[in-house]
Amino acid sequence: MGPSKQKLNLEPVISARTMKEQKPGPKKPTKEQLSAQVQNLEVACAELATLLSGRTAYEKRGSLFFRTDVKILNTSQQRELKKVKARLEKL
Repeated sequence: MGPSKQKLNLEPVISARTMKEQKPGPKKPTKEQLSAQVQNLEVACAELATLLSGRTAYEKRGSLFFRTDVKILNTSQQRELKKVKARLEKL
């Protein structure tokens, strides 16, 4: 009896690590998208500035809305506007 002949499997083995490497990560926003986001935030800040300080506003966090004061919401919108402008400057 001769040695048993085995066929070699030459197909590539795809491991979980290889699958992770093939998946594209989150795409970076383009300059146009950031410019549009800056414009939206500027409009939101302008609209919040026209509201009376005693009014109640709703802030969206994730998929939920939370009631908050207009001044607090305006401050958070301006902070977000600064962040987006800084990201736009980097591009």
